[in-house]
Amino acid sequence: MGNKSVYVKKKFSDGTIKSNKQSLKDIADGSTVQLDVPNQLNQDTAQQLLNTAFEKFSVHASNQQDPTDLNTVFENGSNNDVYKALKESIKQKMMVDSRKPSSFTITSVSLSDLHQTGMKTYTLSYALTYDYYYDEATDQEKKTSGHLLQNITGQIQVKKIETGYTISKSVSGPTVVSEDNQVKSPMPLPEELIGTWEAKQDDKTITMTFSEDGTVIKKTDYKDDKKEDTTKTAKVEKTEKTSDGTYRYYYQSGDRAAFTVLDDIGANDQYTYGVKISGSSITTVYWESGDTSGSPKTGISLTKK
Repeated sequence: MGNKSVYVKKKFSDGTIKSNKQSLKDIADGSTVQLDVPNQLNQDTAQQLLNTAFEKFSVHASNQQDPTDLNTVFENGSNNDVYKALKESIKQKMMVDSRKPSSFTITSVSLSDLHQTGMKTYTLSYALTYDYYYDEATDQEKKTSGHLLQNITGQIQVKKIETGYTISKSVSGPTVVSEDNQVKSPMPLPEELIGTWEAKQDDKTITMTFSEDGTVIKKTDYKDDKKEDTTKTAKVEKTEKTSDGTYRYYYQSGDRAAFTVLDDIGANDQYTYGVKISGSSITTVYWESGDTSGSPKTGISLTKK
């Protein structure tokens, strides 16, 4: 075979790139040869470039000021069309909407694809998540809070320069491909209370079911068929924590008997009802007036079904 060697080359509109050469005499029959083109953009470097770019953009998103060192990542700094498109992509929520987010972060930045388009140019496809967080202070009326997540995709052109790589222009995007709006009103009841709880007694079984909308349903099933089973339903507007694990109910509507072991508490009842949560068990509690500063009296204990 002499000194013959093998290599690969690819032609672009601006020139041709060639891989390293491999001598044919050093290649065994049936073996696999990897012919790499030296000094090309790899996935690790491309991912790091994306991370740095979106870190720079996050600075603008947090204070509406462009970082002074933008041109280390974006060609032409703040005049770069990728950077300008990113700013435009958050403008509606960060500047135009009447309710503005309390914070904004960019998460899950990932390189989806890396494709060489010229001797010194590449197209990078990326995906990431915009995380807008709204706290209660931004909604005085309904007190809603939570995250609004937008999944974003886009493509950018990167080119090689003397000092490394720079983002030169936009190919497509950024585009919102999906949105998960987790902004909602606070639940009237503690989250750990939601579900069905049960107490078995000698003559009856009592279940209490708490729903996310504040509905409380108490069912009493008697073993004696001669006794009529009962169902009591009430709704809680909100709860307030009075001590460790103990909450008072703010009654909204329905039969207050749903809150206690009694099935008939009387029309003139002045008690304030609540619940004590202790892991996998709860205990109904009540105060004899609207003053809940002292220790409540306890009722029945139930365990999670």
